[in-house]
Amino acid sequence: MNLNTSPPSTRSVLVVDDEPDMELLIRQKFRKLISSKEFLFYFANNGEQALQQLHNNPEIELVMTDINMPVMNGLQFLEKIPETPFKGKALVISAYTDIGNIRSAMNRGAFDFVTKPIDFQDLETTIQKTIKAIDESRQAALAFVERDEALHEKEQARTSERFKQQFLANMSHEIRTPMNSVIGITNLLLRSKLDEQQTKYVSMIQAASEQLMSIINDILDISKIEAGKMQFESIAFSPEQVIANVRNILSMKAEEKKLDLKIQIDPTLPSHLTGDPSRLAQVLINLVGNAIKFTETGFVEISAKPLTINSTTCIAEFSVSDTGIGIAADKLSAIF
Repeated sequence: MNLNTSPPSTRSVLVVDDEPDMELLIRQKFRKLISSKEFLFYFANNGEQALQQLHNNPEIELVMTDINMPVMNGLQFLEKIPETPFKGKALVISAYTDIGNIRSAMNRGAFDFVTKPIDFQDLETTIQKTIKAIDESRQAALAFVERDEALHEKEQARTSERFKQQFLANMSHEIRTPMNSVIGITNLLLRSKLDEQQTKYVSMIQAASEQLMSIINDILDISKIEAGKMQFESIAFSPEQVIANVRNILSMKAEEKKLDLKIQIDPTLPSHLTGDPSRLAQVLINLVGNAIKFTETGFVEISAKPLTINSTTCIAEFSVSDTGIGIAADKLSAIF
């Protein structure tokens, strides 16, 4: 498996079966996929021939093997597969009553099985499911490689002051420039003639872009973080607008899970407060994002209310509640 490439455009399958008509049936039933070059089939009559095919054709991703064959049967073949370059998945074909051999095949690393007589529609579904699993395994392996590379680069950055300064200089330009373009273009779009739905979507992009720019500025200002001088802003802001922006940013995720993302603002809460709206938004985004992640049905609610209020001062409480699994009591101190 090549971790540096995307899944191949042509998926290669090795069919191992001693029945003389199997190759003809496969070519006939999958002729459209073969003619469109979505699939390429190799064939072998027994396990020994199949091992040779795997050595000669390392691009093979999927093996589909019968169990009862001469020379080398399917179970023996499965045991020998680790000695080849093959890194994909194997399917076994056997009679429905042959449960013992099917179980033995699965214990030898087979991913799934298809029973005889073969239902070719079911076979195609099983092949597609297995190909999907292969792609997911490839992506997972690639993610681990990319993570290790990222950790290595991070360690280098920590031990090299010169590298860190160059990195920050590059990131300041490479990230801020396109983000400023995104924000500028969304502002222009909002001034143009848009229908109600388009205006809603562009406003969501604008809110998310501005929030991301605020986070980027904090991340890149490493000098303040290292000196322990990160400070909260004290500016006037609309709590209703902050909550609305958070809702807009995360509404798509909530809709994907069919969750109701609700807002509950106490009418006695002042329309404007003084504080740090960017930090408030970051905290709410983290809490609401986790609430959505761990809630399968029901709702997630963002609420705000005054705790104390007089003519000049208001201390407000912002909270997130959901119908999810909740947080174990012994984990609260570690999380918060």
